[in-house]
Amino acid sequence: MDPSRSPESVFDALAARQLLIVSGKGGVGRTTVAALLGLALARRGRRVLVATVGPDDRLAWMLGLARLEETPTAAAPGLYVQRVVPQVCIREYGALMLHSERVAGVVLDNAPMRRLLRTIPGLDDFAILGKVWHEAVRARSFDALIFDGPATGHLRYCLGIPQAILRTLSVGPLPREARLMQDSLEDPARVQAVLVGLPDRWPLTELGE
Repeated sequence: MDPSRSPESVFDALAARQLLIVSGKGGVGRTTVAALLGLALARRGRRVLVATVGPDDRLAWMLGLARLEETPTAAAPGLYVQRVVPQVCIREYGALMLHSERVAGVVLDNAPMRRLLRTIPGLDDFAILGKVWHEAVRARSFDALIFDGPATGHLRYCLGIPQAILRTLSVGPLPREARLMQDSLEDPARVQAVLVGLPDRWPLTELGE
């Protein structure tokens, strides 16, 4: 076996990245791989967060916790897990842009604003991607962040939102954020995809795309 492709060398290479995006068709074991990858990186001395959009608590159960929280929760030495929720991500982004959690709460928590935000296409996905990117790359809250995102088809759409924003907007905070995110996503030294599949035509076709 080529030593550069041994399991240990692969994990060592992944541990050097800031953001790992776990991708695969629904039901192929994406969350299981994300949990095992988190354990492997934490055992290499990295401080790791596994963030998931999953609506259930499977990620927590795999690691011995009763439930997933919307804030990072320790699951093992050096390993934390969290559920990322669009509404929470939008409010956190608002506080970051407005430099005040109180002002963000006043602006974003009123009913008319919530109704308006629900009408913006792709906002939830952009907020989640922005949250993951911010914690992994800009804030460096953890040495590595593993994103157990949506299934492949939805994830492709989500990852394309920064480019869509850059094609339609040229000024303001949104395109500035989108440019920073896109630059990171295209940097293989920072970000890498971990593809999970089964030996079956459709899962492999989606991964290829």
